[in-house]
Amino acid sequence: MPKAKPNTVLEVEDEEQRQDRIRTLLERLNETSRANASTATIPDPIIPRISDRKTYKIEPPSELLSRVQAFLPAIHASNEALAQQNPENLDIENIGEGEEQYIEMNLGLGVFEAKRRR
Repeated sequence: MPKAKPNTVLEVEDEEQRQDRIRTLLERLNETSRANASTATIPDPIIPRISDRKTYKIEPPSELLSRVQAFLPAIHASNEALAQQNPENLDIENIGEGEEQYIEMNLGLGVFEAKRRR
């Protein structure tokens, strides 16, 4: 004969017991939070006053600054020269019949393959 299983009763708490259990858990959590907060205090950030600012000597222009200052007038002159030319001669998208060498760029941006549902 198989053993009979013992009858187990599910204990269900009423609303008042549930509220008491939750209140107790939250109080314990709050107490541990206070204990941790008292041991690990974070100092207030130090904000410098405006009167405490320091001034620094500015170094003479660097090599990079000199190169940029020389480059900007050169690029401006090149742009001016391009503005004087015929725009049809500068169109890089139209390749003439007599061109032997050119670079072709085929970009598939935004193109995707649609998968068919089976």
